[in-house]
Amino acid sequence: MALEEEFEVDIPDEAAEKITTVQSAVDFIAEPKAEKKILNKTWHS
Repeated sequence: MALEEEFEVDIPDEAAEKITTVQSAVDFIAEPKAEKKILNKTWHS
């Protein structure tokens, strides 16, 4: 995924499938605990 390369982060496939907006991608990269939010479906869109 280009985001992983550009921002040097690891986005698991399960989380990547749930990133549906640009804002959710930005939030995921900016917030260290974002993966747990995405995987728990508490993410805002």
